[in-house]
Amino acid sequence: MSRTVIIGGGLAGGGVAARLAQLGRPVLLLEREAAAHDKICGEFLSVEAGRHLAALGFDVSRLGGARIDTMRLHSGTRTAAARLPFVATGITRRTLDAALLDHAATAGAEVRRGVS
Repeated sequence: MSRTVIIGGGLAGGGVAARLAQLGRPVLLLEREAAAHDKICGEFLSVEAGRHLAALGFDVSRLGGARIDTMRLHSGTRTAAARLPFVATGITRRTLDAALLDHAATAGAEVRRGVS
């Protein structure tokens, strides 16, 4: 069986590596960064994203993210708030990316960090 090589250890790369390894496929994931790092993003993990990660056997709740159930809008001195019809998770990409690559490795993927 041929080995699948995945370039990039972000959410997509880590998720694909984990799933292929779970299916018994030989996987090599190559990530340029030696360690996960902070990224500029909203750090908002939607319910749908949480479901996709759970389908990989990845438990987001163990990472200690913040519960998000309210939205607040600010404009000058005015603020409006509303409850969301769902509960999402706030978590840093540094934490999420590192944990997902560890999950892929535990599933059997070979993960090489610091490779260019």
